[in-house]
Amino acid sequence: MGVFSSEAQEQEEIREKALELQREAWALEYDGTTEEVEKALSLYDEALKLTPDNGTLSFLRHDCSKKLAKKLIIDANTLIEKHEWDDALSRFNKAKEFSSSPEIQEGIKRCKEGKRYEKEQLSRGIVRFRGNWINIEEKDMILEKEKREQEEAQRRAKIAKENLIKQIKKDETKREEEARRRQEEERKRKEEEEKQFSEELERIVSLYKNIETYTFDKTYAANEFDYVISFVEKRKRLISENGYDIVPDLGKVFIVIGVHFLNGSKEKEFCSPSKFILIDTENTPYDYDSSTFSIPFGLEGVNLYPGTKKEGVIVFQILEGHNPARLIYEVGYDNVIEKKITRVE
Repeated sequence: MGVFSSEAQEQEEIREKALELQREAWALEYDGTTEEVEKALSLYDEALKLTPDNGTLSFLRHDCSKKLAKKLIIDANTLIEKHEWDDALSRFNKAKEFSSSPEIQEGIKRCKEGKRYEKEQLSRGIVRFRGNWINIEEKDMILEKEKREQEEAQRRAKIAKENLIKQIKKDETKREEEARRRQEEERKRKEEEEKQFSEELERIVSLYKNIETYTFDKTYAANEFDYVISFVEKRKRLISENGYDIVPDLGKVFIVIGVHFLNGSKEKEFCSPSKFILIDTENTPYDYDSSTFSIPFGLEGVNLYPGTKKEGVIVFQILEGHNPARLIYEVGYDNVIEKKITRVE
């Protein structure tokens, strides 16, 4: 029983090896080059040595040999077009081992005729040179002419190189003089740029400065929910928390107001910039501007519990030439807290 089991295992290993060779051969054969198909055929032969009675392998090996013959014929015809008769003849002879196609015999005939024709031409002093039939003397003349042209090209290249070196040295001297001149110009330009930069910086900084002075109501009710204005400024531009420039709409300026909430009541109050309305000196109302959320310390919505405080900044955009007069906070539907603002003349 042990001997039988060992023999069966050995046969199974042989079958597995043959199957592995078959898979490798098929992978090479599928859409492979001539050399790959030829390698696949040798692998099929190795597999058949292991399992000579395998009908599938025999069929695959036969099919592969036909495919190899076709590829060899194609390669040989390509070589004929290049007049490479010996290589073409070698491929036709190899293809003859796997196929009896009339095309093979015709190809062998063409190769022999081509070789014979070239031999006859050579005996007359005529050779194939760059796709044309010419006599040997003419070929030698062409090669000699090309040699002279190459030597002349090399001579000219040498002269050009020498002239180039001279020109480089001349250009280096000129560049050094030019560099000194530019260095002096650069020094003067930087001085002028620094002056202009200082002037421009001063102008830009002035855009972000407060351009008006205001007084405002500073009273508050200690035992109720209330707020106090801490500052009021008018500015032409703002800078966001991320350093971006914020510009108002055409014909408008920013009003920036600092507020301090104090919840002295016993109830929770939701504080939000959306509850503020700014009235200008012409009685024009304005809602808060969205840039409130972009600047440092911009007021955001928050629940203010009894006894707690909250500080923040609110931004409005009002018409240029107008000034704020009243800041109104809507506590409830019919309850508002109003603070007066007055421009200092």
